Amino acid sequence: MPSITINFTHEEKEQFEDCYNGANYKSVIEETDNYLRNKIKYNDLPSEIEAIYQEVRDFLHQELRDAGLSVF
Repeated sequence: MPSITINFTHEEKEQFEDCYNGANYKSVIEETDNYLRNKIKYNDLPSEIEAIYQEVRDFLHQELRDAGLSVF
């Protein structure tokens, strides 16, 4: 079977790599969300620190919603 070569412009290559790595991006976002959730839920943190973790988690969720992506 003959091999096929696809040539991309720089922009097309970046878009292809984003699509190809989509599952990896999703995994990192889920792990980040779980990390923040666990810090809030399972650690006896001062309320100020807990509020910071929650603010970051809320920001992550809002960014996902704004991008039209589901929030776990």
